[in-house]
Amino acid sequence: MIEKKRWFLSGLFIGFTLILAMTRSNGHVKARIRRTQEDATDETVMILVPIRETNARRHSRLVDMILEFTWPSRKQLHSAMLCDAFSMKIVEIGNARLRSAGLASVRYFREPEDLNHLNPRASAPTRHGLGAQRMRRAAIAIARNYLAFVALGGEEYQKIKWVLWLDSDLWFIPPTLISDLRSSKVDLVVPVCYCKPGTCGSSNPFVIYDRNSWRDTKEAHALLRHLERSGTISDDVIVVRGYEDPYIPEYILIQRSLALKHKPLYLDDLNHSITAKHNGTLVELDGIGATAILLRADLHRRGLIFPAFAVNHTIESEGMAQIARRMGVIPYGRTDISIYHA
Repeated sequence: MIEKKRWFLSGLFIGFTLILAMTRSNGHVKARIRRTQEDATDETVMILVPIRETNARRHSRLVDMILEFTWPSRKQLHSAMLCDAFSMKIVEIGNARLRSAGLASVRYFREPEDLNHLNPRASAPTRHGLGAQRMRRAAIAIARNYLAFVALGGEEYQKIKWVLWLDSDLWFIPPTLISDLRSSKVDLVVPVCYCKPGTCGSSNPFVIYDRNSWRDTKEAHALLRHLERSGTISDDVIVVRGYEDPYIPEYILIQRSLALKHKPLYLDDLNHSITAKHNGTLVELDGIGATAILLRADLHRRGLIFPAFAVNHTIESEGMAQIARRMGVIPYGRTDISIYHA
C-alpha cells in the first residue's frame, strides 16, 4: 500500500513538473511570437512626399490615409518637399495633425529655386504629354534626390531602416501598405497603382495609372540591343512606355516598335506569372513607378538615385530601377497590393 502511494505521489509530481514545463515552454513560445511581431514593426520608416502646387490641395486626404497606417506612429517619420508658399500653408495644417498623432518626426523642406523653371506649373495634359516627359521627369528626379539627401542626412536619422515614397495626390492607400510591402522581404518593392474609378476615361476600377512599373519582353530587349548596335539610337535616347502615338522624332521609330509591337508587361499583366514568388504575387520588374515605393534606406545612402539622365534608355524612377539592378538589387512589384491615384 505504501509502495503504491509512493508511485502515485511520484507520478503526480512528474505530471505536475511536465505541465509546468509545458506551460513555461508555451509561455516562451508566445513571448517569442510577440517579440517577432514587435520586431517586424520595430523598424523606422521615413515617408517622403514631394508636393507641388498642382497637387497640394489633395494633401489633406493623404494625411488622412497616413493617420490610418497600422505601422506604429512612433516608428514613422514624415518629410515633405514644397515648391511654393501656397503649398506651405496647406502642408503646415497636415503636419500639425501628424505631430498630434505621435509621429517620430515631421518636417518639410523648400524645393531649390533653380528647379522651378525645369518643372513649370502646367495643366495635366501638358504635364503628361510625351513631349514634356524628358524635361519634366529630369526635374522630378533632381527634386526627389534633393529630398532624399536632406531628409536622411544628419546623425539622428542614420538608424532609419526604410523609405516609403508616396505621391501626394493618391486617392486610396490601404492602412496596411507598409507592413504588406515589408512582408515581401525584398529591398525594393512597389504596389500596383490604378486610376480612381471614373478617371482615366473609364469607370473600370482596374485601369493602370502608373505605367512606369513594367517588365520588358525578350523581344523588346532584343530590339533595343539591335537598334543600339545599328546606331539607330544613341545612349541618351529615352524610351517612354505607355504612349501609343509618339510624335517627337527621336522617339518615333523605337516608340512605335516597342509600344505597338512589343508592349511592355505592366504590373497587373504579371499577376501569377510563372516567374512570380510570394504565392504568385511578387514579380521582378525592369522599371518602377514612384506613386509608392518601399526601399531600404541604405540603398539611398549607398548611392541609389533617381537619375535625371538616361540609364539604359530610362529616366527618373524607371532609371532608378536600372541603377538598382547594377547595384545587385532586384526591383519587385506586388500584384496583390493596390493603391489608387486621384
